Amino acid sequence: MGFTSLQAGDAISILLPAKPSSLLDDEAKFRLFAESLGHEVEKQLGQPEAVDDAEQLKMLLSIRVHLAHCLADYAKATVTAAWIRSLQTDPAQRAYAGLTTFAVVEARQRYPAMPLQDQVVRAAFRESFGRRLMDLTDTPEVLVVLHRQREIIAGFDADLLLQELNEMVDPKNTMGGRSSLQLADMAVRVIHRRVAMLPLKVELLAALDSAIAARE
Repeated sequence: MGFTSLQAGDAISILLPAKPSSLLDDEAKFRLFAESLGHEVEKQLGQPEAVDDAEQLKMLLSIRVHLAHCLADYAKATVTAAWIRSLQTDPAQRAYAGLTTFAVVEARQRYPAMPLQDQVVRAAFRESFGRRLMDLTDTPEVLVVLHRQREIIAGFDADLLLQELNEMVDPKNTMGGRSSLQLADMAVRVIHRRVAMLPLKVELLAALDSAIAARE
């Protein structure tokens, strides 16, 4: 008997804590949550119904890439980002898709023993991300994407991300303690931003500003 493909709002056997932000404070709790969720995602990606559903596949890959970053599984992060990139139909979105992941992985591979927050790692990320942005085609559509991404990243704030996590992932909406793919996607996205993107906010903005200035 095969697995049944889940829809975004279907309950899955993944428990979210009453205070979702506690996943940021308790590494063991987060790893249990992440490994259980990752297993569910891989199970679903093995089902033709899920892969053939564009929205379902988008959500599964979103969860997969965010989890990979949070768990420092950079090989999976790269492969998943490339998969997401291949599905983009808009040329400008496709050109930008995955660049952050590729730059993070390049920096981590250069300095595997150093934490992401280390100045040397951040500088390596800035160089890699900036180089990739400069290689993008010089079109109005790409410029729009760069401005949009800058606006998103400029809004990253530690306290707001914690608030968003606790308010958006409301325990009373987790169906008897069980999560849904949609809620899991939102939770992991915010955690990824808080853990992996926020430490790089200055470098992200600097690289984007340089790329935007070069096109205006």
